[in-house]
Amino acid sequence: MAGQQADVLAVADDYAATLFAEQKWEGAAKAYRMLRERYLEANSGEYDEAAGALLFNEAASELNRGNNLAAQTLLLDLTRELPSYRPEEISGLIREASDRARMERYEQLSEAASLAFDQAAWSVAIERYQEVLDHLRSLGYVEGDDLLCQTLYDQAMAYWNDEQYANAERLLGSIRTANPDYDVARIEDQHQQVIAILREQ
Repeated sequence: MAGQQADVLAVADDYAATLFAEQKWEGAAKAYRMLRERYLEANSGEYDEAAGALLFNEAASELNRGNNLAAQTLLLDLTRELPSYRPEEISGLIREASDRARMERYEQLSEAASLAFDQAAWSVAIERYQEVLDHLRSLGYVEGDDLLCQTLYDQAMAYWNDEQYANAERLLGSIRTANPDYDVARIEDQHQQVIAILREQ
């Protein structure tokens, strides 16, 4: 019976490895997960090097398919269950998965802000751009970084379209102060335009 179980696990391992080699990441992740569960059942739930390798391969599959939060969770599980398993490499992959997940969150927030802008939902767009700004700052971006400046510009345009000219002027001025070299002609021109509008009010 034990021999039959070993044969089944070996075949399953070959299948998972084939999917991984063919870069069929979703299938590979599922195959490694099923194989790990079966292996742990046969191993009284104890993690050893073989179980660690299966968990690692599952995490790598999830990371390669872009499922960063799942990969991070699996890698953290691996550090808890088997701390001796490739600790430096695992630590690096956890950081990579975390960074990818945070940038993925930036893309989601940025897309939501752009959608609100395109729909002329100015107050919503302003709020969404603020969420993008807060997230970028949490990632370590500082005033003057191009990505932050672009988001500030987009928020300024939402304020402008909402006729909140003082806020638009404030943001355009902050871009010019933080990064004088950022899109100089456009920022300066629009900054002067909004100052002129404020003077007429």
